Amino acid sequence: MLAERLKGHPPIVGVLRASSRELAVRAAMAAIQSGLSCIELTFTTPEAHRAVQDLRLICGPEVLIGLGSVTCAEQLHMAQHAEADFLVSPHLDPELLIQAQSLGLEYVPGAFTPSEVVQALKHGAKTIKVFPASRLGPAYFKDLAGPLPGLSLMATGGISADNLQAYLQAGARMVGVGSIFPTAALENRQWDVIQQKTLEVLHTAQVPA
Repeated sequence: MLAERLKGHPPIVGVLRASSRELAVRAAMAAIQSGLSCIELTFTTPEAHRAVQDLRLICGPEVLIGLGSVTCAEQLHMAQHAEADFLVSPHLDPELLIQAQSLGLEYVPGAFTPSEVVQALKHGAKTIKVFPASRLGPAYFKDLAGPLPGLSLMATGGISADNLQAYLQAGARMVGVGSIFPTAALENRQWDVIQQKTLEVLHTAQVPA
């Protein structure tokens, strides 16, 4: 389970969308060099699965590298071939979840409502991404834990150094943070900006608000 694999590390998943494979690798390395230990490259990035392979060659098994924005079975097979550590979707598709399990892949489906969360659990999901989390707020995670104790939830969407502690304290096991990789910093190759954003997020994740 992803949360278990992150034990001993800040519960941060850096969510990276880039306009090219090369930019994705360079940006990921800037964050990794600043201490980030888990990155999700989305399939909205061209050749995202190949960027995962590039990073795997550079980083080895020390960094968890996953693929996000998974929406079809073809992407499951691409992720398997790339040896991605985990897969993430923005939505719940029970058939996709079952297929991922049959391939032995760690798959985190997306959910928004309690009904979707329960459906994901019924189909065997171990960790569930709540997206977009900012539309619901931190209190939503505490509310879900009442009738559904023991959930392993990842909050994604609108998460930053300013609010991530609120989500963690409300019950999220981890947070997906895209603000580590500002679009302007990516396009302008401002690796120092990405490194600073990474350090801010990692520091906030370890220091209670």
